[in-house]
Amino acid sequence: MKSFKNIPHLIDAQKEKPSFWIRDDDLTIPNSKMDQFLDICASFAIPVALAVIPAGMSKNLKNYTQNYPKLSILQHGICHENKAIALQKKSEFVFFNDPQLQNLLSEKKRMEDLFEDSFKPIFVPPWNRMDISWEVPMLKHYDFISAFGIHLHTSYVNTHLDLINWKKRCFKTETELYVELENLLKKTSNIGILSHHFIYKKNDWMIFKNLLLSLV
Repeated sequence: MKSFKNIPHLIDAQKEKPSFWIRDDDLTIPNSKMDQFLDICASFAIPVALAVIPAGMSKNLKNYTQNYPKLSILQHGICHENKAIALQKKSEFVFFNDPQLQNLLSEKKRMEDLFEDSFKPIFVPPWNRMDISWEVPMLKHYDFISAFGIHLHTSYVNTHLDLINWKKRCFKTETELYVELENLLKKTSNIGILSHHFIYKKNDWMIFKNLLLSLV
């Protein structure tokens, strides 16, 4: 069985030393799972970004930026509401319209005011997708877009390794994550790990911790 104990050897075999960072999505209010998540990440000094949904955003989230000074806060849409029509994949940002952009920028300003320097002008589209008509307007107001998968456009800082099996709605196994990481290292040396802390169950925390341990 391929396991995390083999990952350091996999990393050592790379021509270029890979770097890793984490983006955790869908945060609105502080919670005990997020506390546990950030404590684990801090013990490995791995860069972490929280993708916060501005609608429903609690001002108490500011405490995270005070307790974890290297934490980055990103904007995760407006309210994470599906606006796609039937049979289309879920998306909050279908064909571009200016009123929605103005709403988006209003929420961006609110996040800038709350999080100050911890807020980074990086847009995270809900469900990791948006219509292509949004790309140019979005990049006039944000430095980068962060979605999922290998992307050659330099304006994208994507995640690549999703910790969740969404069909089963559970944490992936050690073998699944190893195989995916092995394939990713053939394509990129800067790997973003995609996390959704609210999915984690009791036994998942050890898998998560062991994964990070194998990467540093």
